[in-house]
Amino acid sequence: NSGSSSRRPRSEHKKSSPKPPPKSSVSTTPKNGDDHYAVLKVPSSASESEIKKAYRRLALKYHPDKNSDPKAVDIFRRVSQAYETLSDRSARRQYDRERPFRRQF
Repeated sequence: NSGSSSRRPRSEHKKSSPKPPPKSSVSTTPKNGDDHYAVLKVPSSASESEIKKAYRRLALKYHPDKNSDPKAVDIFRRVSQAYETLSDRSARRQYDRERPFRRQF
């Protein structure tokens, strides 16, 4: 049994799960025009811990493995994008600077 060719490499056995984009590619601009604070249902003055708590609550509620509603996948993505931006200090600062100029058109 040493080196049996019928065995698959371990990597083929793992279930693939969606991975968030690397931090360096984080876009502070919501793709669908959503306000990140509104998505997470927190005020713009929210602390890091309040943002994290809101994200965990919403991620658990809308995670595709826990919620069979077809819209849950999109909501989960929006919640994840909002958290990814607002949990990164520099991305949040940039988002906050650009925020007043959104939705003018």
